[in-house]
Amino acid sequence: MKQPKLVAALIAGNEEHIIERCVRSLKKLVDDIVVVRAIGGADPDKTLDIAKKLGCHTAIYRNSPICASWPHLDHFANARNISFERAYDLAGQDGWVMWADCDDILQENMVEPHEKAIRDCKADCQWIMTDYVIPEQSRRAPRERLFRYRTGWWTRPVHENVHPAMTCGEKPSSVKIWTRRDLEIIHAPGLHKRGSNERNMRILAYNDSFTPHFKFYQHYENLIIGQNERAVRYGKEALALENLDGVHRYEVLLNLSNLSPKPQMAFDLAQAAFKLDPARREAIAVGACILLDMGHVDEALTAIEQMEAIQAPSFQQWTHRNEWYGWKAAQLKAWALRMAGRGDEATEVESAVLKQARKDGLPIISLIHATRGRPIKAVQTMTQWFQRARYPERVQHIFATDADDATARHLERFGGVIQSNPEGYSVGAWNLAAQYATGDIIVQLSDDWECPPGWDEMIAERLDIEKPQVLRISDGYRKDDLLCMAILTARYYAAHELFDPRFRNVYSDTDFTFRAEKNGAIVDARDVMFIHHHPFWEKTELDTTYQRGNDPAEYERAKKLFEEIHGN
Repeated sequence: MKQPKLVAALIAGNEEHIIERCVRSLKKLVDDIVVVRAIGGADPDKTLDIAKKLGCHTAIYRNSPICASWPHLDHFANARNISFERAYDLAGQDGWVMWADCDDILQENMVEPHEKAIRDCKADCQWIMTDYVIPEQSRRAPRERLFRYRTGWWTRPVHENVHPAMTCGEKPSSVKIWTRRDLEIIHAPGLHKRGSNERNMRILAYNDSFTPHFKFYQHYENLIIGQNERAVRYGKEALALENLDGVHRYEVLLNLSNLSPKPQMAFDLAQAAFKLDPARREAIAVGACILLDMGHVDEALTAIEQMEAIQAPSFQQWTHRNEWYGWKAAQLKAWALRMAGRGDEATEVESAVLKQARKDGLPIISLIHATRGRPIKAVQTMTQWFQRARYPERVQHIFATDADDATARHLERFGGVIQSNPEGYSVGAWNLAAQYATGDIIVQLSDDWECPPGWDEMIAERLDIEKPQVLRISDGYRKDDLLCMAILTARYYAAHELFDPRFRNVYSDTDFTFRAEKNGAIVDARDVMFIHHHPFWEKTELDTTYQRGNDPAEYERAKKLFEEIHGN
């Protein structure tokens, strides 16, 4: 049987740096591609020229006259509908249309499954819903992706979505949707697009200011950029509207819970979300976290048991947080068990997640995280690394603290090791944590390192865990060959250990680099960047922890030691 024609419909800003990547990935699946430029009054780059050379059909969306000077489009749905109109015509009555953004990628292993889905789709099914994977947010969101001829059109000026086509009576017709959560497209913009929040809020204010859609997304956009007071204000205004739907109401309640400075109020908001939809785990999880912060450990454990009894919904809304049905739920349970004095059980829960990941063929990555005097920053760093991992279920995190650090008690729920040697400093902490690392790859971590989205996949792709190897990445500043972060396979650690314990902090990386080069173990990956937010580079004040590790006298001692070991 002949495969129905499939046409991709894209709208594009000035995307000359990524348009080719997107088009080439889609061309493996689709018959034609439509690219509609939508840039408002901005000067065009070479996006359409590149698209034309790659064989795409192109068109231009122009803003309304009042918004002609805006440096971006004024109405996403209107622009997307132009792309759909052209794509439907190209696909024909027996064909299909799919949408994508220029920063999306269709991976090679997804081509054949998409083709098969279109072939197997029953005649009475008009749309196919697939997963939209956003590694930067550790999120998989179901989105309507593929549409039979003229069965769907876009609505709303921003945060747009597809509605069924209108019938003759101007009422939306009903559609049958086939949900395929095994199919996916990756959203991979790299760095967050600058100005997108400001753009979205301007569009909302111009088009939509008295609707629940406006109130919710003003809340949402302000939340993203850290304007918490405005996020709270718009969130409360959204909740006050009776026609705010349950999915968005649930999300606002959870966001307001996370923003509330008062634990009891935060808990009440989470409870309100749970009552709104008791078939979801997210609100119970947030409530359990709050109970732990309040010291109500037994109540938190009861809530976690209640949460574990809830299965993942068959239809997952875009606000669904899949981690609470997997690794994150196990992590929360381990924290609660540890606070209840049941550390062995906590370790078993965490180990079970890692064992399953290894059983699924995923290499385990151990983050050995030395920290002192910065419990809040330490937790923020740990959270970011989990959130930005492509496979957080394969990440083992080990805090390494000092016995004489009074602030370390705030980290007890997260587990880790405690260094008793007062002269060990950060090197002693890293070395101690490395002894307890069970991963195939070990990553040296401190509070001032920022990881890119998908960092775990980047590392795993470059290292052969069957060999003793060390990865050389970039820290965003250095131009020399220093291994600024120790990233090594467990086989390298078994053969050569980690840091020389005679160093305390400074020169430990220099010595590690010297030995790794001598061992011929370095794999160069300086195109992979982990930003080191160190005061030396960012010209900020040294806190007590930095001062302790970067004492001038210690620098001279370590330098002399390095020269004695390796010569001048």
